[in-house]
Amino acid sequence: MYLVEFAVYNTAYFAENYIRKVVMNAENKLGKKIRELRKSFGYTQQQLAEFADIDDKHLSKIENGIHLPTYITLKKLSEVLCFNLQDMDNISKKETLANNPIFQKSLKILGTAKNDAELQNYYETLKLAQKLMHDNRDCK
Repeated sequence: MYLVEFAVYNTAYFAENYIRKVVMNAENKLGKKIRELRKSFGYTQQQLAEFADIDDKHLSKIENGIHLPTYITLKKLSEVLCFNLQDMDNISKKETLANNPIFQKSLKILGTAKNDAELQNYYETLKLAQKLMHDNRDCK
């Protein structure tokens, strides 16, 4: 009898771990997409969490596939990162950056710096412009 109970327990244990791995892979895919979008906007986790009104530790766990976001959290993230929930699977980092004229102009501006001090000045100015743009942005 003990051997049967042991076999049932082990089977259930391995099945549970297999299911957990499958779910974690799906969660991690979502987390990676959110991380790609966040980075394409140039946001830190703390900035995105503040803009979306969520905890930065929770955002980190979402990006790392530890937590799965609720619909409300995902909706907040979609509003800040300007993506449609239905199009989440179609978003790629290359498309996001390549089609972003502000990103392309920023690269050109940074490329004109003649020294490190000028580069730092341009960088700080672009960061300020990004914050101001975010505060006044309409995703539609």
